[in-house]
Amino acid sequence: MDYDNALRGYRRFMAEHPTEFEALTDKDKTWHRYKEGYFILLSSISEVPAAMLERYFGRTRIECVFKTGKEYLDILPLNKWTVETVRGKLLNDTIALIAYLGIRRALADSPFSVPEVISRSRSLQCMLGSDGVVTVDPPNKHVKKIFSQFHMRVPVRVSVGDFPSSGP
Repeated sequence: MDYDNALRGYRRFMAEHPTEFEALTDKDKTWHRYKEGYFILLSSISEVPAAMLERYFGRTRIECVFKTGKEYLDILPLNKWTVETVRGKLLNDTIALIAYLGIRRALADSPFSVPEVISRSRSLQCMLGSDGVVTVDPPNKHVKKIFSQFHMRVPVRVSVGDFPSSGP
């Protein structure tokens, strides 16, 4: 069962056929909720089914990362002309993609969407000092609400050196 495709198909059906959807019984609505998530995996590779499914879903997770990068972060096209600018764009876009996916994962069980968090937190102003310490201006009520959802306080000062050099 591919739950992402199932949900995408369910939403599409509801949007394209609102009257028909409302007339469906609960049993038929449940069927529509899952029907586009069923698939048959065919392969020329001889492996046990569990290994093939892991390989398939690993590939779809990678494709989801690329799709997110293209759709939400405008990673492509490059539109750069020198090696330095291409490298800079790729580094910047990779960092943005990692941050975006991390925010999405952190917000999975919250009432906030990623665009909403980014939009609301844009007002949070920070200044990096020569000592490597970031001073954070007092947050507005929208930023406080987002941070309180995660039981966190907006820091007043943050030392860049305190951050780990590798991911979690």
